[in-house]
Amino acid sequence: VRHVGAFETTGTPYTLLSREQVEGELFHSTLKSPRDENPNRILQFLIGVTEVHSFIEKLPTMSDIFISLVKGGDRE
Repeated sequence: VRHVGAFETTGTPYTLLSREQVEGELFHSTLKSPRDENPNRILQFLIGVTEVHSFIEKLPTMSDIFISLVKGGDRE
């Protein structure tokens, strides 16, 4: 998500994986959500905590899922 200002995910079902300052107050952040989470709910959360400029849903590739399973992880 590209957004203005920083926000926290403490106490939410989301995990902040990365936050990079693009320029000034503009940031690019990557969130991880529960597998069954609806993208609209994520966007509602974001709108409540920051000014959203863009939002892109990134789904795991088959390779990502395979590697996760081989390492003993789940399929998120």
